Parts: sequence; C-alpha cells; structure tokens
Amino acid sequence: MLRLITQSRRRTEIYGAEIERKVAEGKKIWGDEFTVERIAIGDTMIPMGDGIAQKAGEYIRGLIQLESDERDRLAVFSSKAIAAGLAERQIRLTERHGQMLAMTMGAIMDDLGLTKEQRVALPDVIRREVARMRSGDALERVVDVNTL
Repeated sequence: MLRLITQSRRRTEIYGAEIERKVAEGKKIWGDEFTVERIAIGDTMIPMGDGIAQKAGEYIRGLIQLESDERDRLAVFSSKAIAAGLAERQIRLTERHGQMLAMTMGAIMDDLGLTKEQRVALPDVIRREVARMRSGDALERVVDVNTL
C-alpha cells in the first residue's frame, strides 16, 4: 500500500511540475494572460510563424486531468491505508484485552484456591456466560452486590 501511495504522490508531483513548466513557457510568449484557468476553459492558440497558429491548450488540459485523477487515486489509497492501520490497531488491542483477561482469570483462580476440577470447568462456564452476556440474557442475572 505504501508503494502505491508513494508512486501516486510522485506522479502527482510530476504532472504538477509539467503543468507549471508549460504555463511558464506560455507566459514568456503571451504574458500574464496565459494562465492555467484560461487554458483549461478555452482554446489557446500559439503563433508558430508564417501566420500559422497551433492549439496549445490540449496538452495542458490533459495534464490537468491526469493530475486530478492521480490526486483522487492518492486520496483513495491514503484512506485505505488509514483504514487498514486502524483495523490492525483494533486487532492488536482486542488481542491485548484477551491476554489481560486470561491473566486476570488466572490470578482470580489462584486467589480463590480453585481445585483442579474447578479450573478445568471454568473455561466452559466463562464461554457460556460471555455468550449469555452478548445475547442480552445476562441482564436478567445482574445482582446488586449491596443486597448480598
């Protein structure tokens, strides 16, 4: 993904530099009237000698379109890279929470002095209760610890 972003960014820079170069060349001939906006909107004719004029705006309009397309592509690649990075961070965070839960459960079992049989049964009990919690059934089993 990073390679695609780098390539797209580089192409955008190349097209932009070429547009600037062509506009600078046109300004040498036509002066300040030769602008990107004027080229993009209307036909620009450059005298070539002997009364012959050549259309000059098509090449620059093509570059403007290429640059615009490449900028859009760069935005899409960048958005995907950001989304992929966020998804990866979410996965790492979820894995870390799972590790912390396992460590916490181990410490609880140690503190309670559970027998070997109780330790073996505990993972099934936890899975069942987590499934119940996800389904919403756990709300019916909520106990107010102050009433115990």
